[in-house]
Formats: sequence, C-alpha cells, structure tokens
Amino acid sequence: MNQITKINNNELLTHFSLAVLKEREAICEVISDLSHIWERKLYAEEGYSSLFNFLIEKYLYSKSAAYRRIQAAKVFLLFPKVLEYLNQGRTNLVSLSQIESVVTKENAQKLIEDILNKNKEEFEYLKGLIKKEEV
Repeated sequence: MNQITKINNNELLTHFSLAVLKEREAICEVISDLSHIWERKLYAEEGYSSLFNFLIEKYLYSKSAAYRRIQAAKVFLLFPKVLEYLNQGRTNLVSLSQIESVVTKENAQKLIEDILNKNKEEFEYLKGLIKKEEV
C-alpha cells in the first residue's frame, strides 16, 4: 500500500481498475459459495442458527452486508447468470437484494434483464412498477 504514494496518476488508475475487477470477482465467489452453504445448511453444522448469524458472528459482516449477500445468493439460485452480470458491473448487490422478494424462476430472466445498467432513479421507478404488479 505504501508504494501507491510513489506511483504516477496513470499507474494509480490502472491499479484501481484492476482492484475493482478483483473485487467484483471476489463478490461473485462469495455469492456462489453462500448459495451452496445455504442449500447444504453448513451454517447449522458450524453451530449457527442461520446463515445471517453465521455471516455476522463468524465473518464479522455488518447486518446490511450479510443480508444483501444472502439475498443475492437466493437470486443466484434462481438465475445463475446473474453472477455474470454482477461481475461485469451491470448490476449490484443492492439491486439484487431489492428484487429477491419478488423474483421467481418464471420471472427471473425478464426481471433481472430489466434491472441491468439502471441507475438508482431508474431502478427506484422500476421497483415501483414491480410493486404495482404485485397488487
């Protein structure tokens, strides 16, 4: 980390770009692993009452970070291609966590394609439409 102060601006931007790619890959690995841990109930074998408690107590995730990852893992189980989109930066954990309660095997592809590349305002509008369809 100390060496970063000694590199030029272009090198710093290149370094940052690579770090972002690594972060996305790591998040995708975490989501994939979590989905399998959840399906196999490995958190219970480790002595935890829930996957949520497993993440916040053993791995020291914040409650919101743990919850988002669990929700994204559930979306992944319904639509595995979502990890590709997450890795590409076309969606994010917040968006996935917000659709988890309404996504099904039947609507997953369309719903996820609808949220791709949306900024916060566009996503909030779409979320409002989804809620209206539920009523």
